[in-house]
Amino acid sequence: MRIELLYFDGCPNHERFLPRLHELLDRADIPHEFQMRRVESIEDAERERFLGSPTLRVDGRDVEPGADERQDFGLKCRLYRTASGTGDMPADDWVLRALGVSPLASRPEPPVSRAWASQRVAGLSAAERELHRRILRSFAKGTPPTIGQLAEWADAAGVECGEAMAALGTHDLVHREPETGSIVVAYPFSGRPTAHRVRLPTGVEVFAMCAIDALGMAFMLKTPIIVTSADPATGDRIGVSLSPDGEGESCPREAVVVVGCLGDGDSADCSCPHVNFAASPDHGRAVLEFIAGCSGDVLPMREAIGVGREVFGVLLAATDA
Repeated sequence: MRIELLYFDGCPNHERFLPRLHELLDRADIPHEFQMRRVESIEDAERERFLGSPTLRVDGRDVEPGADERQDFGLKCRLYRTASGTGDMPADDWVLRALGVSPLASRPEPPVSRAWASQRVAGLSAAERELHRRILRSFAKGTPPTIGQLAEWADAAGVECGEAMAALGTHDLVHREPETGSIVVAYPFSGRPTAHRVRLPTGVEVFAMCAIDALGMAFMLKTPIIVTSADPATGDRIGVSLSPDGEGESCPREAVVVVGCLGDGDSADCSCPHVNFAASPDHGRAVLEFIAGCSGDVLPMREAIGVGREVFGVLLAATDA
């Protein structure tokens, strides 16, 4: 496979695109020959049908759909109109498709494990598990626990509060603000405002750490919920009504969930910022493309609801399987 990157010295955009291009070539993992070609004059631009810098061709064909029909050749920086807006480099999906690779198939499995909850709570003692349940029930009432309440509950469970909270943090279940000791993460709840607001039948409104967490509340609390969120690319409002039997509807109807992950560490830092609702599959793919190095997938709403059920349905169970 012959891959050519055409550029001209008056535009630096090809230098910015090169690292991303090499990442995509590594992801595709196919035999290829790579060549950079400088376009030096207007005559060269017309002869090469050069639409601007950078221009990427695979076996002589421009990766941008419809580019072969254009005639606006010249020495200029090239702009690309993608699903995520106008930018100075081609969309990842265009490049991968031109390389003969399915964009979604080239990504790793979604970074949300369906065994997430059972794996993380398995290492807790009975007392730590009970403290964890109390924290979640408190959030569900709209009143995150105070430091005094945590100490009281830990004492009642027969465990030292600091040690128990450290265990919950080690298992990436609950995290506190170091300076104040207040809980800022208790999956699926967030102690701080997020893009994902969940309204319960009691009238209480809570914030979810991510889109999957928001959906999971219906199954953890065994109650209908109404989720209000927004497409991170456009800001368009997205709503989901969901019952604990898994039946629900979204607005818009084609809304999906983007499940992304960037780096390693706690879910709150690596996954939650990149697990969002999107208004459509195209919007979802654009969100993943926009974040360099972000692995993941775009889940239909029905599948995302299933993940939410399996991840969070067991967290308030009276006994662990």
